[in-house]
This record gives sequence, C-alpha cells and structure tokens, in this order.
Amino acid sequence: TPERTLPQALLIGTLLVTALYVGLNAAFLMAAPLDDLRGKAEVGHIAATALLGPVGGKIMSGIIAAGLVSTVGALVVTGPRVYEAVGRDFPLLARLSHRRGDSGPVYAVGLQAALALAFMAKASLRELLGYIGFTLSLFAALTVACVFLLRRRGIRAPFQTWGYPVTPLVFLALMAWMIVAAIQKEPEVLLAAGVTFAVALVLYRVVGVSSS
Repeated sequence: TPERTLPQALLIGTLLVTALYVGLNAAFLMAAPLDDLRGKAEVGHIAATALLGPVGGKIMSGIIAAGLVSTVGALVVTGPRVYEAVGRDFPLLARLSHRRGDSGPVYAVGLQAALALAFMAKASLRELLGYIGFTLSLFAALTVACVFLLRRRGIRAPFQTWGYPVTPLVFLALMAWMIVAAIQKEPEVLLAAGVTFAVALVLYRVVGVSSS
C-alpha cells in the first residue's frame, strides 16, 4: 500500500542520494586542492582536470551538461503543472490551466520558459544557483513548518511525521543554517528573493480578491 511503501521509498531514496552526494564531494576534495575549489561553481570540471588532465575535464563537463539536460524534462513537467493548478483555483489566471487537445498546459509551459529565459539573461550561473538554493531552502522550511500548524489545529494528514517533533525541528535547523550561510556568502540573494516574494504576495492578493 502507499502508506507503507511511500515512506520506505522516501527513506531509501534519501539515504542513497545522501551517500552519492557525500561520496562525489569527497572525490572532488581528494582530486583537487581545496584552494582551487573554494568559491567555484564548476568543481566537477576542476577536479577532473586535476585528476585526468584537460581532456578528462572536458569529458566531465560534458557528462555534467548531459545530466543537467536530463533534468529539463522533469522541470518542464512539474513547474507548469503547478501553474496549471493555480489556474484552476483562481479564475483570473484560468488561462494557465488551458490545454490544447491532449497536450500539456501550453500557457503554463510558455510562462515557465519565459521566466527561465529572463533569469538566464539577468544572472550568472553562480547567482542562479545561490538564488535557487536560497528559495528552495526557505520554501522547504515553510512546508515542513506546516506540520506543527496541522498538529496544532488537530488536522490529521494521510501520512504522519516519523519522530515528531524532533525530525521536523532538525530539518528546520538545517534549512535555517543553509539560509543564513547563503545570505552571508551572497547578500544580494536575499534582495532578489525578497523582490520575488513581494511580487508573489501582491499577485496573490490581487488574484485572491478578484476571485472571491
């Protein structure tokens, strides 16, 4: 049943990804001097070049690029479906839920593409990684924090949080550490995220009032 297999899949998947991530970073640290890696985004290329030479660095960059391309499909599927759901909930944005025949939500896909191109034109890879990491950490923390809100209101979710309240508190502490570290490293990320949230809140108020 999903109630039994989903928690198992999440636990096994998380442990596997953690092991791969830690192992890969350990390999990077052993392959290249720390000073060469510090503050650099292309650590895979640097480590492979130090270990295998320029050709190895180019091969590693190609592998990483291919891996990034493989994630495009997931992003194209996931992001526009969120916009599509918003379009179904708010009549003012109903066009986002429009589908043409058996295709996906065309306007939602177009919005996702426009936003991606705007970010690419405005920011460097390093800035984009910092911005995305900051916003994902913040929203992940807010999502997990809702567990406490649900418990306080007596709302029983289909899946219960294992180890409550310790596990969500540990998660929130780790997210807070990542958010603070991102702000200290790149303070401009906080400004960009603040503008994003402000625009989102204004849009939500406008759309919410118009739909009520």
